[in-house]
Amino acid sequence: MRSQLIIGTAGHIDHGKTTLIHALCGKQLDSTPEEKERGITINLGFADKTLPSGTKVSFIDVPGHEKLIRTMISGATSMDAVLLCVSAVDGVMPQTKEHLSILKLLGIQQGLIALTMSDLVDEEMIELALLDIEELIEGSFLEEAPIIVTAAGANPIGIQELEQHLDNIQVEIKDSSQPFRLSVDRCFVQKGFGVVVTGTARGQAVNIGETLTSIPHNQEGRIRSIQHHGTEQEQTQSGERTAINIVGVEKTHIQRGSLLYRPKSIPPTSILDMEYHHLSDAPNLKDGARVRILHGSMEALARITIISDHETLQEGKQFLQLRTEKPLIIMPNDRCIIRQESPLHTLGGGIILDPWAQRIRKKHKHSAGLDLAAIAKGNTDLLLERRGIRGASLLCTSLWKCIGIELGDQWVSQKIVDDIIPSLCQTLTRWHEENPLHIGCPLKEMLHRHPLPLSEKGYAQLVKYAVQKNMVKIPEKGTIALIDFQITLTTDQENQKNAILQQIRKANLEGVPFSTFPNNPLVAYLRSKEEIVRIDSNLIAQDSIALLLSNLTDYFTKNKILSPSAFKEISGLSRKYAIPMLEWLDAKGHTRRTEKGRIQREAS
Repeated sequence: MRSQLIIGTAGHIDHGKTTLIHALCGKQLDSTPEEKERGITINLGFADKTLPSGTKVSFIDVPGHEKLIRTMISGATSMDAVLLCVSAVDGVMPQTKEHLSILKLLGIQQGLIALTMSDLVDEEMIELALLDIEELIEGSFLEEAPIIVTAAGANPIGIQELEQHLDNIQVEIKDSSQPFRLSVDRCFVQKGFGVVVTGTARGQAVNIGETLTSIPHNQEGRIRSIQHHGTEQEQTQSGERTAINIVGVEKTHIQRGSLLYRPKSIPPTSILDMEYHHLSDAPNLKDGARVRILHGSMEALARITIISDHETLQEGKQFLQLRTEKPLIIMPNDRCIIRQESPLHTLGGGIILDPWAQRIRKKHKHSAGLDLAAIAKGNTDLLLERRGIRGASLLCTSLWKCIGIELGDQWVSQKIVDDIIPSLCQTLTRWHEENPLHIGCPLKEMLHRHPLPLSEKGYAQLVKYAVQKNMVKIPEKGTIALIDFQITLTTDQENQKNAILQQIRKANLEGVPFSTFPNNPLVAYLRSKEEIVRIDSNLIAQDSIALLLSNLTDYFTKNKILSPSAFKEISGLSRKYAIPMLEWLDAKGHTRRTEKGRIQREAS
């Protein structure tokens, strides 16, 4: 648990939300001239209070007017719990119901209800209002929540009781493992400091001096200072109301609705898959309709694809794909609200399942729906699996919390890779049938015969994975063969092989030019069996090499330095053949060249 909560108000316009917070905190929240003149909340209001237990509470006062629902959603997104206000004068009203629906869609789990303005009505009206509230909250997350009768006038009622109930709210610590984000709900210029933004910090902490990116304008700025309710801090804390003084960004490029995050920590997206709940009283929209998506303080236009056999949105749970008109920064399991483009009406909302989705075609809707149903139940491995062999970036894979296999610049689901290897082996089988005397298929030939959307590096990593699975082997560098493949020679081929070997042996250390046997698979076979060695452009029998190494060992027992002339005497080679042989000995670790000559390399 943590010692800091964010409590937001909700309720119909003129139901005493702001007045009640003022009575609790002793602070007037309606601060603009228009708000004071009209007596309604237009912008989000903020106040803080320390409860008797020591818990610090940040209050977000949201507007109740139907035309200000976007501002209400902006405030509700960062709430830990809600204080639902219902006037004893009016009872439950349209925006009371809409606010409660939005809170459900945003996943708010805790709260309490304040029956306000009780000093303006008689006992019978209070009783009727309470019945109205009980009917409203039946079956909702507030069904068991306390209802406190309050008044915030000259003779306050229920304020102390309300405070005690607020002190009983317990909220889990916010996830601080995700990348930092701050959805901007206020932005202003403070003389002598510059641009200041406020919002609720989420995810990992950021420190003074760090650089942040603002979206949608993609401007970068440096953090000059951080405050939490007027107290200077060195870093942010997830779940706290936070003010950041940011330099390097003009106010015209950052405003309410902007979002701050660490550069390159979250990929921007414009295609999202979500689990969506359509409200019972919301109008039905057709597949392809334009809607408004509200996430935090951000709003964007988008087109919907209904991932089902239905042509219109149905009441209850379903899956949608949203294609937004501007890039967004959204994470898996974030919640958002969907509203009609015009006239403005809340349609529903839900949970983002895949923020970096690929466009779903009509013929794939059924399978996509099955995948999303499994993802919604916790099978997050499907997020990477449904990307196929093309996979996803390391950043997306890690933010999905999936485990993948690195193939070049992309990460691919292990299941996808495991499904590909058998077909790779089938291609290898056909190649072995066509080339029975070749120890393995060149990797470049495999790229041509079994093409995949992978780079050469990625293909090589796929082969390496298949080797680890004991499905294939690498008989020599740049080739691939089935794990159990062995060359079987006929009697005629055996005779040809022996003739080639005899010819090479007769040439001793000078060897036979490689070009003597153009494209002869028996030469590759002899090399794979380590019966011959290629040095420079010549083929030399392993027997001759073994004799040379024995003679060199004898030489080094009596001498420390091997000079070129001494080597020529031992090997019987002319300079033309001696130099490549010496370089081969160095490369293989038998000798090491020094300024005075070659020395015997000690066995490691």
